[in-house]
Amino acid sequence: MKTFFKIFKWTFFVLGFLFISSIIFMRTSRVMDKQFFTVRKDYSYEKIQSDLSHQEFYFEMEDGVKLHGALFKPDSLEAIATIFHHPGNGMNINRAAVQYSFLIERGYQVFTYERRGFANSTGVADNALELKDDALNVFDQLIKEETVKGKPVILWGQSLGGAFATMNMAERHDFADGLIVEGTFNSFNAIGQHYAGMVNMEKIKWMIPLLSPNDYPAEENIQKIHKPVVVIHSKEDKQVPYELGRALYQASNKESTQFWEIDGLHINGMNQRRQKYLALFDEMLQPHS
Repeated sequence: MKTFFKIFKWTFFVLGFLFISSIIFMRTSRVMDKQFFTVRKDYSYEKIQSDLSHQEFYFEMEDGVKLHGALFKPDSLEAIATIFHHPGNGMNINRAAVQYSFLIERGYQVFTYERRGFANSTGVADNALELKDDALNVFDQLIKEETVKGKPVILWGQSLGGAFATMNMAERHDFADGLIVEGTFNSFNAIGQHYAGMVNMEKIKWMIPLLSPNDYPAEENIQKIHKPVVVIHSKEDKQVPYELGRALYQASNKESTQFWEIDGLHINGMNQRRQKYLALFDEMLQPHS
C-alpha cells in the first residue's frame, strides 16, 4: 500500500509539473497571439485604390519593421479633426477606406494603418506586446504631422481594432478627445473562449485565460478613460457576441460613456445609419466648437 501511494504521489507530481510547465511555455511562447493576430490570407496590393485624396506613410519601428498607413483628407477645405481608425482584422487600407467618404465630406481627415505581418506592412504578427508598441508608436508619429497638430483627434476602433483603440485611448488619454468602438469585446480571453472550437479547444476553453496573458485588458483600459466614449454593438452580431460589447460598456465610466444598441451585421452600423454615426463623431468635437 505504501508503494502504491508513493507511486501515485510521484505520478501526480510529475503530471502537475508537466501541466504547469506546458502552461508557462505556451504563455511565454505566445502561442495564442498567433491565433489572435495572424491573418492567413494575402491582402497585399500594388497601390491604394481610392478616389479620396490621401497621403501615404511607411512608419519604421525600432526593429526595422515598416508599417504602411494612409491619411485620407478633404479636397477643398482644411480638416476639422483627425479620426485615427483601428480597423478590424483582415481589413486592409483599401477595404477600410470604403467607409470614409462621408466622413471626408463632413470635413474629417481619417488615418488608418496595417498592423505588422499584414497587407503591405512587414514583420510577423506573433507578439501582442509588439503590436501594442506599434500602435502607440504610429499614433505618436502621426500626431506630430503638421496637418494633424492642433486639431482634435478621435479614436475609432472596429472589431479587433476596438481593443487597440481602447488601449490607445487609455495610454494616450491627454492626446485624444474621444473614443468610438463598434463590434468589439471586453477581453481577449472572452473572445478566445467564444472561438475555442476553431482551434480544437472547445472542451478545454477554460484553459484559454491560463494560456493568454491578455495584454489588452479592455475592461481595465476603459475605466481609465474620462473623455467621451461610445460603445456600439449589434444584438445580431454573429462574429463578436453582443454580450461582450455590453460587458465592455458595463466596465466603463458611465458619466462619459454611452451605449448604442443596433441591429444588423458585424461592424455594419456605419453603412446602415450614416447620419447617426456621423453625429457621434460631431459630438466629440463639442468642447472644441
